Amino acid sequence: MEIIDLRPAFDDYGPRRRPPRAFIVHHTNTPHAQRTRDVLARRGLSTHIEVTKAGDVLLYLDPATKTAWHAGSGNNADTIGIDLTHMEGEPFPQAQLDGLAWVIRHYADQFAIPIALAPDRCVITHAQGCQSGVLKAPDLIRLGYGIVRHRNVHTTVCPDNLPLERVVSGMRTGSSTRAARGGILASALAVLGGFLAYRLARGR
Repeated sequence: MEIIDLRPAFDDYGPRRRPPRAFIVHHTNTPHAQRTRDVLARRGLSTHIEVTKAGDVLLYLDPATKTAWHAGSGNNADTIGIDLTHMEGEPFPQAQLDGLAWVIRHYADQFAIPIALAPDRCVITHAQGCQSGVLKAPDLIRLGYGIVRHRNVHTTVCPDNLPLERVVSGMRTGSSTRAARGGILASALAVLGGFLAYRLARGR
């Protein structure tokens, strides 16, 4: 896996007013990354990051300071756009899934984004798309979800057949791990303190 900094690859849509609080994951429906950049630029769209089929991470806009236009009105201000180079119907290579997992872990730790995947809101039907159950990103964030599919917030099949549950399964951010360890330590100290208080009360 290589991390390739191409920033700024797109015009941004204004500065961040607060740190990002969720990821929105897309597939590109393009055969390679240069085609992705061409299509997005022509359509007046952008994204923060693209993960190639080889698992390389292409940085397009700084998610800490720039807003990308990747998921429609009401969904961009608090989110990081992640695109995976992918033609509809193809499998996602394992190297690409590993690259996606690295991106999620890295930025989840940086911005304290919860590793919590929003439920898939539909069964993919390429003839009809997904027609119901759309929520805006702020609603999903309020529900505690930090990772959402594009089709959670827009009428689309994107990100196609991405096995996002498998990518996210078992993942923990460093901050989550530290918090868990802190909780275990606090519990142990509380038990020890209770035991010492009991011994002192009995005069031993």
